Amino acid sequence: MSVQQEIFESASRGNPTAMFNWGILLHGQGDPEQGQAWILRAAQAGHPDAMVIVGAEAFEAGSPGVAEQWFQRSADTGNAEGMFQMGLLARSRGDDVTALTWYRRAADAGHVNALNNIAVVLKGQGRQSEALEMYRQGAEKGDGVAMINLGQMLEDDGDRQAALGWYRKARDAGEDRASDRVERLELVLRRPESDWSGGGSGRPKYCSDCGSKLVGAGRFCPNCGAATGWDS
Repeated sequence: MSVQQEIFESASRGNPTAMFNWGILLHGQGDPEQGQAWILRAAQAGHPDAMVIVGAEAFEAGSPGVAEQWFQRSADTGNAEGMFQMGLLARSRGDDVTALTWYRRAADAGHVNALNNIAVVLKGQGRQSEALEMYRQGAEKGDGVAMINLGQMLEDDGDRQAALGWYRKARDAGEDRASDRVERLELVLRRPESDWSGGGSGRPKYCSDCGSKLVGAGRFCPNCGAATGWDS
């Protein structure tokens, strides 16, 4: 008996994990309708990951109330993804207090991406130092998005060298959008400080945000629109 036959027979006997695996397998074989039907059966039989998928399908179909029921059921089993989805749902409704509670629960249950989301909410509340720490925790656990966000906060605080380090780690972790940041900061850090500050002239030669050469006497960088610091 092949592995697929074993999964199907186990699913047919009502095993929730086998139902879920069979549904995923059918999806991968190009039969999403039957795949989703088996995932729904798995969710109804108590499989927490299946509940999340069914909830996500409901949300995308415009039924957030149904989605919430499935996410809640998944979260009640201790499933970190279910908790995380509850946080996303609360956030989509503008309820940051509830979102933060669910994100923290998800993080405590081992959901790495929840740390980044906690930081986003905290930053929006003006709690910068707490947000920085949450970004750092997420970055240290391997979340590429948290690495970028941590790098951005460090860069905004003027610590370009530390920011570059995190952008490089994000790039190495597969975050494509980190590559441009690495290239830009490497260019910035290669040039003498006087090129960015303007030295005694008061007029920098290069944009400190994107590294482009500044020409003319404009107040803003012609490439990225950042303020140049020129008076006129």
